[in-house]
Amino acid sequence: MANNDRPEAAFLEKLFHNLNDSGLNYAVMRNYELLPRSADGSDLDLLIDPKQEQLIMDCISDSIRSANGIAIGLVNTVGLSKIFAFGQPDNEDDQWWGLRLDICKGVVYRGSHNLIEETVYSEHVKDHHGIKVLSSDLAAVLGVMKEVLHNGEIGDRYIIEASDAATERWHSISTVLSPIGENGLNSLYKICSSDPNEISLTSEAKHMRRNIERRSFLDCPVSHVSKKIQYYGSRILRIVKPPGKMIVLLGTDGAGKSTVIEAIKPALMDATHKALLVKHLRPRLFPPLGRIKEKTRDDNEVVTDPHGAVASGYFLSLVRLAYYFLDYTIGYWLLIRPALSKSPNIVLFDRYAYDILLDPKRLRINLPQWALRIFVNIVPKPDLTICLYGDPEVLAQRKNELPVQEVERQVNALVSFSEKGEERILISTESTIVETRNHILNSIKDACEQ
Repeated sequence: MANNDRPEAAFLEKLFHNLNDSGLNYAVMRNYELLPRSADGSDLDLLIDPKQEQLIMDCISDSIRSANGIAIGLVNTVGLSKIFAFGQPDNEDDQWWGLRLDICKGVVYRGSHNLIEETVYSEHVKDHHGIKVLSSDLAAVLGVMKEVLHNGEIGDRYIIEASDAATERWHSISTVLSPIGENGLNSLYKICSSDPNEISLTSEAKHMRRNIERRSFLDCPVSHVSKKIQYYGSRILRIVKPPGKMIVLLGTDGAGKSTVIEAIKPALMDATHKALLVKHLRPRLFPPLGRIKEKTRDDNEVVTDPHGAVASGYFLSLVRLAYYFLDYTIGYWLLIRPALSKSPNIVLFDRYAYDILLDPKRLRINLPQWALRIFVNIVPKPDLTICLYGDPEVLAQRKNELPVQEVERQVNALVSFSEKGEERILISTESTIVETRNHILNSIKDACEQ
């Protein structure tokens, strides 16, 4: 890998080599200027021939593996697949790559027929350093079209180029987009060539959608209904079996959780295109108890004396536990599960409900261990729990907040906890931060393979 290449270069070079060598129809839709040396912090949008979908998806999977990577998950629906991947090229200790890939299987609106002709790959694709890329005028029009169809709005990044393309090259563009139908093309032309302030965007967008739906149904009713069922069925299936992963980091004060999170974030942020969600302790659907009682401290505040507050009595401890239970369960379904279901994202928790079992005094809970174990067993489970530990004396000196005996008790409890589930991994932070980061990211890779 050249010095000026980004870590994802090994994957990108392998991917485009395999696609070209297999003679497959594809085109990068935008942000290709630095390819294949770098994705420049962007995701990779590929337009592919739906007839070659399986061959191209196999090619992508092989390329990810060749770059020592793994897909966090896959969202596969009619017309679109999303892959969030990351890995370590050539096993280089100081390098990790991450990339989000959006695979457009033609141009489809909610299970409609393909809205673009196959001639796009021969008439509107050019070469860029050995990579097939979509012509900028068609890419801009497609960008506007997809924004209008799926989001009901026009992004500023497309409209200027789309306006020029519609004004000067509409004949060639309308030919390749002829499956939209004459009425749909008229709406698209108005949206691209007119001032958005002078037309009713909402009306034109609805008009375009209705025409596409009507044309798709009339062309082949059985196929249209079948694809509709597939489209909405895939959305339901993602809720039942989310493609994303929930990962928890546990560790005593001084174990280096914050440092570790900052070390693993770059690769995961690149893989999820900056959609990585980091939570502290709980989902936080409900405000901290201290805020309800008009105190200033909340769950994110730096705690310098974790055992300084007096534990609540039995009744108030039950109230606290019930409050946390509601936040972990309802908050999971309203905040965490949707993030995991929408895309192959990662939700990373710094501390979790398990801390109530491992260090109840920190959260001012004074209840028997059996009650805390019941609580831990009924809250939503993460896909992977990483338990960070080290020498108790060293950890105690780093923070100087708890006596060595208490840190030792927590470390022993954490080690014991890590042995009671296959999804729990014990990792020492006594090695270098690079080694610890690599161990954690490799553990996440292993979890994604299962």
